[in-house]
Amino acid sequence: MSDTNGRPIMTITPGDAAPFRIGGMPVVIAQQTFLNVHRAEVTSLAARYRLPTVYPWRFYTKLGGLLSYGIDLPDNYRRAAINADRLGRALSRS
Repeated sequence: MSDTNGRPIMTITPGDAAPFRIGGMPVVIAQQTFLNVHRAEVTSLAARYRLPTVYPWRFYTKLGGLLSYGIDLPDNYRRAAINADRLGRALSRS
């Protein structure tokens, strides 16, 4: 992954990954827009270096990530629409 000038934006070397594999410590990915935009690269780098990684959103796990601790945004929007519909129907009856 590189920026418009061809400089690498995100790189992980085998030396960077070694302490996580040896110590068994998971890598926890923060909730950042940059990482969300480049989620395919993030998950592929973690898989390439066999890093146990925990992600903030479910869509990372759909790309092959190990575990997510966040909410499922599409499900929350669906539930919000259902509740808004129920509220609208209740208000129209009264």
